[in-house]
Amino acid sequence: MMPPDFTARAVRVLLVDDAPEDRVLFRRLLSKSDDVAYEVREAGNVAEARKMLTESPPDCLLLDYDLPDGNGLELLRAVVARYGQHAFGIVMLTGSAATVIAVEALQVGAHDFLLKGTVNGVLLQQGVRNAIEKAFIHRALEASRLELSRKNEELEKHVIELEREAAERQRAQYELKDNQAFLESVIGATTDCLKVLGLDGRISWMSENGRRVMEISDPAWAEGRDWPGFWALDGKEEQARAVVAAAAAGKVGRLRGRCPT
Repeated sequence: MMPPDFTARAVRVLLVDDAPEDRVLFRRLLSKSDDVAYEVREAGNVAEARKMLTESPPDCLLLDYDLPDGNGLELLRAVVARYGQHAFGIVMLTGSAATVIAVEALQVGAHDFLLKGTVNGVLLQQGVRNAIEKAFIHRALEASRLELSRKNEELEKHVIELEREAAERQRAQYELKDNQAFLESVIGATTDCLKVLGLDGRISWMSENGRRVMEISDPAWAEGRDWPGFWALDGKEEQARAVVAAAAAGKVGRLRGRCPT
């Protein structure tokens, strides 16, 4: 969000005041600016102001308190309700020095308050610019708050997803542990000689009962040994290698015979 550039284009001002002479004065005071151009539209009452706001919202609303069909505070509340408190700068104008009006206007949503009898060109131009800048700062802060809230929401979703994945991994680990324990119990219960081979046909693991059947006392003795070579004396080494090749290709290989121990 870019900050307001008062030199890029004319500042759009909607002046709401029922006194023609005051509107002439404020227009003249704004025209005295050397560095900023002001495009001023005028409304003499609440109804005209509502219509002009609907047609084209300004950069700054100069709003008189005393109006023939209502007062500035009522219109201010309606503007804030429809457009938001900081859609554009709002400066309340009044001929009364009553501070209660100023305080209420600022509470309702005005960004500045000017007393008509004391306004000059510098104060009016400064009030308009300050109101526009204050409205921009509030909009920028709200945009930052919303962006931060969005990022926090995304972060919370990410944390929840990470926690879900961690719980899923833990559950899978428990299942794997249970399956491994079950498999070990099955393997421990059989008297068969069970071996796990690599794709090259070498033994990577042999069951305890298998080592006992083959009369192998050292558990590490079988690791890395060529399993088809065990069948050489029985004349079935080539058949054993064919079985390994079939398994490596994802097929089923079968070999039946007596392996000497």
